[in-house]
Amino acid sequence: MGQLDSLPRELVYLILEYCQFDDCKNLRATCKYLSGLTNPRIFRTYRIAFFQSHLDRFVELSSKPEIARCIKRLVFVGDVIPQIDWVGTFEGLIDMREPWSSYSKNYIEERISEDTSRTESRLSSDDEYDYRMRILTERQDLRQAAYKEYDNMPKHTLGPEQVQYHFNQYQEYRQQQLDWGPNGLFLDALSRLPNLVSAENAKHGFADNHLHFPWSRIEKDIVINPNNWMQLHAVEVDDEEEVQVVDVLKYPIHMKHADCLLAAVKHRATTTNGSPLGNLRLVNVGGQPFLDMSEHYALPSEPNSSPIIHETRDTLPQRIIDDNIQGLSHLESLELDVSYCVPSTSRLTGVTQTWQTKQLFQEIHAILIAATKTLKVLKLHCRDDEGSWALEEHPMDAGDDTIGRLEIPTLPHLEFLRLSCTATERSLTNFLRTQSKTLRSLEIVDCDMSAGSWNSVLRQVPEIFEAGLQRIYLEGLHDEDYPRDSGDEALFEDGLDVGQGAHPHDRAILRYLLHGGEMPELDFNSWYERNRELADRGITEWEDELLDSEIP
Repeated sequence: MGQLDSLPRELVYLILEYCQFDDCKNLRATCKYLSGLTNPRIFRTYRIAFFQSHLDRFVELSSKPEIARCIKRLVFVGDVIPQIDWVGTFEGLIDMREPWSSYSKNYIEERISEDTSRTESRLSSDDEYDYRMRILTERQDLRQAAYKEYDNMPKHTLGPEQVQYHFNQYQEYRQQQLDWGPNGLFLDALSRLPNLVSAENAKHGFADNHLHFPWSRIEKDIVINPNNWMQLHAVEVDDEEEVQVVDVLKYPIHMKHADCLLAAVKHRATTTNGSPLGNLRLVNVGGQPFLDMSEHYALPSEPNSSPIIHETRDTLPQRIIDDNIQGLSHLESLELDVSYCVPSTSRLTGVTQTWQTKQLFQEIHAILIAATKTLKVLKLHCRDDEGSWALEEHPMDAGDDTIGRLEIPTLPHLEFLRLSCTATERSLTNFLRTQSKTLRSLEIVDCDMSAGSWNSVLRQVPEIFEAGLQRIYLEGLHDEDYPRDSGDEALFEDGLDVGQGAHPHDRAILRYLLHGGEMPELDFNSWYERNRELADRGITEWEDELLDSEIP
């Protein structure tokens, strides 16, 4: 191996910190000595998906103490793949063409570079403008031409037997996910990780899912990936034949990752003396709860029927939820990225939550109660599954109050809070007051004020935090005044600039929020009219600062 294996361990560890992950994997294969030294870097974070081969590998590695003690962060990756019963539906989702983003980019670059007149230099300002407009127009025309050509390309060239083969592979992978746990093998494997301090389940959004684990590994077998079946949410159909494609997702898909993960965390806490879990991140899918509690609900009138989003079910006793959420009493950091089913509204009963939302909120409450004494960081992203930005379709309703319905307990050690949810002025200010003694950093991003106004809430911030915040960040705040007819979609649509070189208006707002004094107008145009002379002088100084900062 040369001299690398003769270096002190401390130096090798330092070198490994500067190595790429793949380089560490290659180095691990050279000799037993370096294999042992690279294990902490390679297995620091371990990712697992709901497939039998992944479970077998995880059980094997957890049985090796030299590797098990290196795993400090466990990540469940990948959603449960949807049910597809007909090979024709499966074939309709196959798209083996080059991704549109790269295809259109190459198409445009190949054709726009042929015009040598665009290599001119020393252009006047008018020529510069004309040149850029010609380029922009040509790019738009080429993009349209590229789309027509792309749309006419066959999505795949597979024969019927090949399609059937990949469909069978898809069915086998799905069955593996349905059959898997939480079972004894997985629970025991996680319990053998003595230094595990962080756990999370993950789901992929749009774009480049085919590049991520585990789809990058199994796409050769199943041909399709989340980019294909997630598009079904956006499909509008008229003819009856295509309805079968859309019906693939007519029922919610329960995300088993959180259910298995929470069961394993509970098992580990009650059976071993390993390091306590300090960091937890949970996400859900389709507005579904984290836990599979179907055995505690009354059976449906038709035993073979599938669950329906808005079907009526009784609320579960909180003690049943609490019993399934254990081992979180040492959490210091908690991130919840959840969506919930849009509540229905009637004149007689007001806002009525679905049973999924009721159970989900019960679970969040139980997690917060379990971590009350130790939690220092809380990131709560909780939005309805149809998107609260469509305010013209879903007008704000004072009954839609995530903060109020969660009944978040006082967290005596909370230092960092990030909120992205729906709240009323009353529920939000009350919650902030309960946390004001310890909170030092506050982020409010993409929040809807269903009753009250952000102007009123922000006016109270200096009084609420008498001890003083050290940092605050605001972005995308909606209330009855936003969106506006003027085109402003949200208050602080582009974020409150808190960095060096911030605009004078942003500086004035930030100064008020952190130190009090006279509150400036939140709307820039209103503020500018009232502070024109001061603003012009301030903007000149601000521009001078930016120019000075650009000088090497």
